[in-house]
Amino acid sequence: MQKKQKFNVILIVMDTVRADHLSCYGYHRKTTPNIDKLANKGVVFENAFSASTWTPPSHASIFSGKYPFQHGTLGKNVKFREKFSLASVLQRHGYRTVGITDCCLLSSVTGFDRGFDLFINTSEIPLFSRKFIKEKFKDIFRTVLQGYDKHTYRINEIIKKILNGYVKEKPFFLFINYFNAHVPYNPPKPFRNKFTKDNSGVKDKKIKRIASGEAKQDFLRGKISISKREWDIVISLYDGELAYLDYRLSELFKFLEDKGIIDDTFLIITSDHGEYFGEHGLAGHVLNLYDEIIHVPLIMVYPKHLPNGERISNIVSTVDIFPTMIDLLGIKSALLWDRLPGVSLRPFENKKFHEFIFAESDYVVPEEKRIPKIHKRCKCIRTESHKYIYSPESEELYDLIKDPSEQTNLAQKFPEKVSYFKKILNMVIQLYGGGLLSSRDREIIRRLRKDIM
Repeated sequence: MQKKQKFNVILIVMDTVRADHLSCYGYHRKTTPNIDKLANKGVVFENAFSASTWTPPSHASIFSGKYPFQHGTLGKNVKFREKFSLASVLQRHGYRTVGITDCCLLSSVTGFDRGFDLFINTSEIPLFSRKFIKEKFKDIFRTVLQGYDKHTYRINEIIKKILNGYVKEKPFFLFINYFNAHVPYNPPKPFRNKFTKDNSGVKDKKIKRIASGEAKQDFLRGKISISKREWDIVISLYDGELAYLDYRLSELFKFLEDKGIIDDTFLIITSDHGEYFGEHGLAGHVLNLYDEIIHVPLIMVYPKHLPNGERISNIVSTVDIFPTMIDLLGIKSALLWDRLPGVSLRPFENKKFHEFIFAESDYVVPEEKRIPKIHKRCKCIRTESHKYIYSPESEELYDLIKDPSEQTNLAQKFPEKVSYFKKILNMVIQLYGGGLLSSRDREIIRRLRKDIM
C-alpha cells in the first residue's frame, strides 16, 4: 500500500460491544457471522483496548488519538473541543466527511460534529417537520411488526442515500455509531429469542428491569441480587442485539460491494467500551477498568492491500486508529503527531506496538447516587501480563497470565510492583499531560522509560 493514496474510510463504532462476545473473538455463540466473514479478509487485533469506559471520552480518543486527560472530554465536561480530529484532518485533505449516530451524547450539542460536512443524529431530527413525521410513522410500523431496533434500519437507509451521491465524487470519510448493544436489551424479532432456550424468563418483570438498565443502581447498592440464570437470560438478550446488528451490517456490506465501493475503502470496526454482567459485582459500564469494559474489538479491512486473515495478539489501543490513518495518508505534520500516545499499526503484522496501554475512567456520578467503593475515578496501566489500577481510594494489581479474570488483587503482596507501575502511570501523565511528577522521581523515570520504551 503506497502512501498518499486516496481511499474511502468507514469507521464503524458498535456502541457497548465487548470483544469477547464476537464469534470471531472466540465467543461460544455465533453472534457475528457476517463480521466474521469480513474479518477473514482483513486484520483482527485480538487485544485492543479502549482509552475509556463510556461514550464521549472513548469516541474523543478514537477521533483525536489522545488519552482522555489530554482531550478533556470527560467528567461533567463532555464537550469535544479538539482542533485536529480524524474528521477535520480528512476534511482538510479533500475528503467529504459524514457522521451518523443515534446516540444523544454524540451530537452537535457536544461538539462531535466538528470536522463533518454532514452530521446526522437521528434523535435530533426536528419535531413536527414533514421528514420527522414520515420517518416516525415508518418506525412505528416497523416496531409493531418486529420490535424497536434503535434506528439501525433507518441509519442504513440514510447511508445508502448519501453514498449513492458520493461514489463518483471525491473520497469520503463515513463515521457510524450503532447503538444496538446499549441498554435496553430488547432486540427485534426473531433475534429476541435467538439465544434464549427458556423463553419464559424473558417476560419476567425482574429480567425486564435488569435488561432495561433500571435495576443497575439497586444491584450496585446490594438491594437486589441477580442469579446466574437471570444474568444468562440478560446476556442472551444482549447477544441477540449484537446478532441483529451483525445482520444489518451484512446489508451495509452488501450495498458497499454492489456499488463497487468496498475495494477502495479502508474499513474499521471497533467499539467504545464493553459492559459488565455481574463480573466484579458490577453492572452496565463506566465503572472501573477491568477487561470486560476496556477490551474491545478492532478489525481493519482493506481488500487487496491489507493481509487476509491476519490476527495480531499484541496489545493495541483505540488511540492508535488516528495515527494509523494519518500515516497511511502520508500526513507528516508535526502539529498532528505532537503528544500523540498512539502509534501507527502499519505494517499490520504481529509485532509489538506497545509495552503497555493506558485507560481512564472519570465519570462524574451525582452525589446522591455515588457509591464510594464502586464509583471511583481511576486510571490503569495494562501490559501483556499485568494490570495496575489506581484510584484515590485504592490500588489494584493483577497477574493476567495466572488470573485473566482479575479476581485476586496482588497490590498488598507485591508493593514493589505497585511502585513500578505507579511510576509508569506518572510517566504517562508527565509525557502527555504536562507533568505531575515529583522531582525526586525524574531520574528513576528516565531509567524506567529507557527500559520500557
